Amino acid sequence: MREKIRRLSGAALALLAVLLIAGTVSVSGADSGGTLTEAVCDSIVQSFGYDNNFLFRASDTGEILQGYCMEAAKHSVIQPGWTASAEEVGGSLRILMYLAWQNGWSASDFPQNYIVARTADCLRRGVTVYDAAATSTREEGQALLDRVLAFDGTVIPVSFCAYRLSYNANRQDVITYRTEPVPGYVKIRKVSSLPSISEGNPFYSFEGALFGVYVSAEEAEAASAADPGSPEALLSAGPDGNTPVSVELDAGTYYVKELSAPAGFAPNTAVAAVEVEEGETAVVVMQDDPLAVPVSLVIRKRDAGTGLFRPQGAASLEGAQFAVTFYAAADVSGTPCASWVFATDGQGKIFYDEDHKVSGPDLFRDASGAFALPAGTLTVKETVPPEGYLPDDTLHIVHLTIGPDGTPGTDHTGGSDGGAIMLDLVTDEEIVQAGSIELRKLDSQTGETPQGGTSFGGIEFSVKLALHPANANSVFVDGKEYLQGQTILTLTTDPDGTARTPEGLLPYAYYTVEESFVPQTCGMLSAGWHATLFLSGSACYGEAENVAVRGGVEFLKTDARTGLSEPWESGSLAGAEISIYSDCDGPVVVGGETYNKGDLVLVLATDAQGRCATAPDALPFGKYHAVETRASEGYFLNTEWRADFSIEEEGVIVSTLPIPEPPDIPEPEPEPEPEPEPEPEPEPEPEPEPEPEPEPEPEPEPEPEPEPEPEPVPETGDRAELMLYAAGALIPLSAAAFAAIRGEKRRKE
Repeated sequence: MREKIRRLSGAALALLAVLLIAGTVSVSGADSGGTLTEAVCDSIVQSFGYDNNFLFRASDTGEILQGYCMEAAKHSVIQPGWTASAEEVGGSLRILMYLAWQNGWSASDFPQNYIVARTADCLRRGVTVYDAAATSTREEGQALLDRVLAFDGTVIPVSFCAYRLSYNANRQDVITYRTEPVPGYVKIRKVSSLPSISEGNPFYSFEGALFGVYVSAEEAEAASAADPGSPEALLSAGPDGNTPVSVELDAGTYYVKELSAPAGFAPNTAVAAVEVEEGETAVVVMQDDPLAVPVSLVIRKRDAGTGLFRPQGAASLEGAQFAVTFYAAADVSGTPCASWVFATDGQGKIFYDEDHKVSGPDLFRDASGAFALPAGTLTVKETVPPEGYLPDDTLHIVHLTIGPDGTPGTDHTGGSDGGAIMLDLVTDEEIVQAGSIELRKLDSQTGETPQGGTSFGGIEFSVKLALHPANANSVFVDGKEYLQGQTILTLTTDPDGTARTPEGLLPYAYYTVEESFVPQTCGMLSAGWHATLFLSGSACYGEAENVAVRGGVEFLKTDARTGLSEPWESGSLAGAEISIYSDCDGPVVVGGETYNKGDLVLVLATDAQGRCATAPDALPFGKYHAVETRASEGYFLNTEWRADFSIEEEGVIVSTLPIPEPPDIPEPEPEPEPEPEPEPEPEPEPEPEPEPEPEPEPEPEPEPEPEPEPEPVPETGDRAELMLYAAGALIPLSAAAFAAIRGEKRRKE
């Protein structure tokens, strides 16, 4: 605009000079000058005689200026060489001069020069009615006066100046005008494209951003911090993002470029055009993108026991919740800027995105719209562990940084994924809940106490990973992997009947426990016991009941005289009472009653054949003894008899030795044995005797009586008949022996 005004003024003055001076006066080609404080008429270029309207040369710049008389009452003609003081005027007088300049009027044009001069006089005097002497111009003059009074002076360029020239008190004052160059200014305001990231964050600062102001776009494009070229102005932003006002600039178009970006922001290489107007300060808004840390994977959970990124047994890595808090600070201090809750997916991962977010405000994004985090401090802490794992109260702190070269980074980088940083936290911290199994062996009748001679020790149980739908994964025990259905270990009960795994041996899963072996020495039957147990981090107790081996015993009563299970004469083998006592260290349950060691547990009575027996399951495993506590009719009580026996096999009846029963009848007196004959005393040697008389013939010895034929021997196996046979044979043999002894005695006599 300044140039336009300058061109119009120059053209008008040149035209006047040509027309009025006919080329005899040289018009200065100066484009601009300073403020007119004292004008000296070097020479009157031309006077037109209408109240001293004239063209004159300004002494300070040499410009040809147009002068209009503004005091009609004075008619003193201004002479060359007269000096005048200059006072800049505004308001209606400036408007009048502007309208004259805008319409191209000149001090040489009549009647416009006359009307302008008389209108100036009216304005000087403050009247609103045009009262010039020439009536022929009154209508036009009033129109001009009204126009001046109604004109909005704000549209006049600041470079247009009006001056009142005062020579002295007796001479007319003159009003003139000219355009003077008025400088403009540039100011740059730095803003962030993402205030949510940079605002209030000490890692981001506008201070130090450097800008260059250039007269051409090409020069601005080529400029850099290392080689800024020749800028019209270099401006540096303060902490608030504003630069100071530039140096004075001529009105016109300029080009602004950021030469160096402030901390935390990406450089803005765009060139911005700005129009500088006279007397105005043009504000250029330069928007920079704050740098952010692109984050992809935040958490990837790994089983601490196996080192694998999959759970064990019935556990799961899904559903763990983490509180994630962001602080716009170098440490964990102050009020956090944002807090979220994220949850792991089926692979135990948390990505920094809306799909994994459970709650919290919108996530930060960078200028491209990708999820990112500002520079600052991030804390991550597990608040809800996944199923089957122990809680982890570790507070993980991650520092997010923007390097001096604008490169984002962290102090905990696990890798990158498509340019995004993977924090990859908590990779080795997820410890699966582990439990143990403890089993107690019980007797089905006595409970915790072994029955009879039984023992709870040595019974084996196998522990397997159960075939259960919840066991979606294998388990690792002592570094070895086990699949569903595989036996992991075998437990053996101690003497108290307890078996247990080491504490925390078995990971979170379902397990099947089966009784796999019961040694015979335990005296218990295998119960085939099995159970599916769920271990969720604590000891799991199981109670397995077993049934004691049970058997029976039988007794046979015999006649002590015959050895047969037949009564003697009028006696009877029925009704003898046999009492059974426990020799077991443990209690025994017999007939629904519990007995201790030494207690009478059962009483039996013999039948007619002298027999008695318990049921096949009457007595539990152990040691016992039996005594006769009542004799049957016709027999004495056998107080010396005692039968010790053991029950060791299921359903087996133990047979004891026969019970010899002495009959309650007198024994037959035995025949006295013959006394032996005394041996003859030795005779002295006889004297010679006369011939002996003939001895009488000895009486013939009686022939022995024929032995009776023996009874036929009974067949083997009939013990009673055999004993009767033996008794019958002994009687004749005894008689024959007696007869032989008696015959021998007679012979000796």
